[in-house]
Amino acid sequence: MEKYIYPAVFSYEEVIYIRFPDFPECVSDAECETEAYSNAKEILELWLYDMECRGISFPRKSVLKDIPLSDNEILVLIEVSMPVVRDKVKNIYVKKTLTIPKWLDELGKAENVNFSLLLQNALKEYLGENK
Repeated sequence: MEKYIYPAVFSYEEVIYIRFPDFPECVSDAECETEAYSNAKEILELWLYDMECRGISFPRKSVLKDIPLSDNEILVLIEVSMPVVRDKVKNIYVKKTLTIPKWLDELGKAENVNFSLLLQNALKEYLGENK
């Protein structure tokens, strides 16, 4: 499986700053540790996905004992599964505005139709994407 684990440094200041030694420009922050882990995972997922899309090879993970830390910093490992990331990105939803006749809208509402789901299913069938 395509799993990657990279070290992140959490710096405890007014907020928790997050940085990745192997990706100097990949940074984030958080108000608490729970949010820091979540934000670190999310930013690393997006970073790796972008690199993958651009055909850039992922760097080797830094040797943990060689990463310098300040007194207010800790080292954490963040794991990313690229198949899961690809599925997440593939399933990002976008809002679409469309127009249908008023009578059809009223009939659909009376029947508790989930218009979004119906449109998704119809588009998948129309485009041959029924998977």
